[in-house]
Amino acid sequence: EHPYGRYNSLPLLEAGSQALTAEALRAMSPTVLRPDGARIIVVGDTDPASLKPLLEAAFGDWTPPAAAAPRRELPPVVVPTGARVFLFDLPGAEQSLVSAADLSLPVTAPEHEAADLANAVLGGLFTSRLNINLREQKHWTYGAFSGLQESVGPGLFAARASIETPHTAAAMAEMRREIAEVAGKRPPTPAELDAARKSLVRALPGQAETAGGVLALYQRLLAFGLPTDRYSGYGERLAALKPADVARAAAKLARPEALTWFVVGDLAKIEADIRKLKLGPVTVLNARGETLR
Repeated sequence: EHPYGRYNSLPLLEAGSQALTAEALRAMSPTVLRPDGARIIVVGDTDPASLKPLLEAAFGDWTPPAAAAPRRELPPVVVPTGARVFLFDLPGAEQSLVSAADLSLPVTAPEHEAADLANAVLGGLFTSRLNINLREQKHWTYGAFSGLQESVGPGLFAARASIETPHTAAAMAEMRREIAEVAGKRPPTPAELDAARKSLVRALPGQAETAGGVLALYQRLLAFGLPTDRYSGYGERLAALKPADVARAAAKLARPEALTWFVVGDLAKIEADIRKLKLGPVTVLNARGETLR
């Protein structure tokens, strides 16, 4: 029943969308589309002196309604205390889609940039541990990666791979091991951190090479309440992070003992082996997310 859960649940999203009416949307719009909550970002060949009169002409008479703006408070997220496994049956599937997820650091956390480095080492790059292990060494997948999804409130860590069906359970065991070791007995090495830093820093100019890219970067800052000079000194901040800093952040990426696993595949071929892993309680669902057993 959390807002993020409702948005990502196909049955709830479908039912909610079908219940919408034009009248309801018109009645709701003044409450949510109002100037006291709006920010205007302009990217282009302009300056404040020439831009301000145009904005005043377009938006100057936009006044907020008398009613106070609604407070949108995000309810706390219930943190799973142990691992769980959700299996989605897709008979005849040629491969299995595997994802291991956990609640992670919010984007505003002081350790978030260190966590980005840790994730790059684990699964954020082609040369990351997950991809080298499952693709380059074992040849079970075309790619295995991990990422941090940014949101208001807790972030979401997820490691994903499409695995050859016979190796589904073995790949899950390898994914769990890699997630555990990057935060434990095999922390990021200086060479891995150097590659991760270079990748993150060198990607930033590409994200800002168009007006739309610059707009997206600053929309991110406004959406999450980050300082507008966040990108200044980015490379220097990453360079200042020590291996110990990144190792500590890696421990906050995900808890290997409390991962939530999602597997979509032909359960007649993979379910028994997955259950033998004893990762946690197993729930079997259909493609719409409805529990079968």
